[in-house]
Amino acid sequence: MNGFKKSVIAGAAAIGAASSVGATDLSPAKWPIEIREAAEKAESQGMTATQSRVHVGTNGAISGTASAISVAAGLMTLQNGGNAADAATAIAMTGITTQMGSVVSYAGIMSMVYYEAATGKVHALDGGYNGYREETDPLTIPVADLGMLQAAARTGTAGGGNVAEVPETQTDLGRETLVGGYMAGMEAMQKRFGKLKWADLFAPAIHYAENGVTLSPSTSGFFAWRKTFLERTPEGKAFLAAGGTADFKPGETFAQPEAAKTLRAVAAQGAAYMYTGPWADEYVRIVRREGGKVVKADLAEYRPTWAEPLSTSFAGTTVYSPGGESDAGYNVIPLLNLAEASGLDKAAPFWRDPQSFIGVSRITGTLENAPHLREDVRAALTAKGIDHSPASLLTKDFARQVAPLLPTIGVAPQGDAQSRHSNSLVVVDKEGNVAAITHTINSVVWGSTGIVVGGIPIPDSGGFQQQALAKLKPGGRLPNPMVQAIALKDGEPVLATAGIGSGLIPENFKILLSMLGQKLPLAEVQAAPPLLSGFALRQQIPEPAINDVAVPAGAYDEAFLAQLKAGGLAVHEISQVMAGGLRGTVATITFDPNGKSWQSTETPGVLLFGATY
Repeated sequence: MNGFKKSVIAGAAAIGAASSVGATDLSPAKWPIEIREAAEKAESQGMTATQSRVHVGTNGAISGTASAISVAAGLMTLQNGGNAADAATAIAMTGITTQMGSVVSYAGIMSMVYYEAATGKVHALDGGYNGYREETDPLTIPVADLGMLQAAARTGTAGGGNVAEVPETQTDLGRETLVGGYMAGMEAMQKRFGKLKWADLFAPAIHYAENGVTLSPSTSGFFAWRKTFLERTPEGKAFLAAGGTADFKPGETFAQPEAAKTLRAVAAQGAAYMYTGPWADEYVRIVRREGGKVVKADLAEYRPTWAEPLSTSFAGTTVYSPGGESDAGYNVIPLLNLAEASGLDKAAPFWRDPQSFIGVSRITGTLENAPHLREDVRAALTAKGIDHSPASLLTKDFARQVAPLLPTIGVAPQGDAQSRHSNSLVVVDKEGNVAAITHTINSVVWGSTGIVVGGIPIPDSGGFQQQALAKLKPGGRLPNPMVQAIALKDGEPVLATAGIGSGLIPENFKILLSMLGQKLPLAEVQAAPPLLSGFALRQQIPEPAINDVAVPAGAYDEAFLAQLKAGGLAVHEISQVMAGGLRGTVATITFDPNGKSWQSTETPGVLLFGATY
């Protein structure tokens, strides 16, 4: 036993002693030294674990992506009297600081499902993007530069390759921005369910913003790749200069003093500081200077949305996912229903059995982009008289009708040409509350506008969602694509997930199917080959056919691949490096009924860190 896990266990007694001095002083300066040093060391090494670990605890558990320090902040919150809502808030706030607003942002979005132990009820919250009410021609919004991703599909002045220099001719990039719901959503969740003071939960984030975070090879690479975009604006240049490092090399420290000031204000004044306060005024000024259509009312009238979650029965459990304006439930419920109707819940896992692989591929392909199915899938269902409306997709009857047709539809996993750089986290506390949250910029590192407000880089997520915005009333809420799920058995939580990445939908399906249906242990499932979306093929095949499927090179032997091909799949092996970068990552916590304990895992190469107590 070593590293972060060992430090967590060794520090438990010390934390208990510390809590009697200051129950809600969550500053890392007060953490047990072994826990802080272990977390900082892991953070400096990268965004993935270096060893396989299974964390087991009876009082609570955490699974979080990309940032070991943020997971430690969550653990300190639980140990100091906070519940799942408090810990989730501390993790999310801290993770944005440690990742410097690069792939997650205080101006981004969030989505959540929450199990409230006291009532036995599951709640869903959508903190997605809103458009601007004065943006009446979204199809003319400049196209965001997504770097190396989806190169064949991009057009427009800001499109093209992974540019090294931002063209002088780029204008009106403020139109690529949107009203983010992250801070309003996190406050709504913590205010409703939390126990600690909102302000106290910002202490770890503020500490690392003021004192700096050590750059890892991953975060150092972000600067080498994308800092040119930040240099486009005076605020972006100031953000880089204030970091305190000239070369942005691994091992150097990057600070965010302006972000720290913003966080202190939000901690003291609430999320309103970013929607009606001085930060909101500065946001409107800078975004409009850059051609954006935002007005003060767009921020002032933003509200996160509570909704009843969607649910279905599966393998003796009830699985809940976001409802309301979110599309996430359509990427959970119909897949599980089809797996059940096809008998895959009782089959071998797809990485052991070619026939299971084919079945899983056909299900994920059939339901790609649900509730808006592919045109060829819609045509096939219509020809059979099958209702494929959004309401119908959620029913068991739809699954029963479609299951026999899967071999004839013969589809494979496909992506939606969107890059979802995000963080996800799942927290269980000693009372049994469960928070499953995803938050994101829904774009590529820092975006491509260079806009920074109060030390917070502003995402360019409107720069590739022109078609979606055109379908909305100006100022409307974009459907939220992020996926979370909580499974209850006999009314008690047994599994919770929150996914990120371009393959988040198939990978989330893999977790739920393999663990709930096929009864496999979490460590094996997390370590299994990823279930990739067709997004991984788009640099090789701009428009993959429905039977094209990507697999990591070397993950399967020739006999296995031959059976996939005989089953009608066009198999394309991609490099392990690309597969690792494009796989979905799903933060997962599971309950072991035998040991009456919670588990989270770490797997080398997977963007997950865990902790229990």
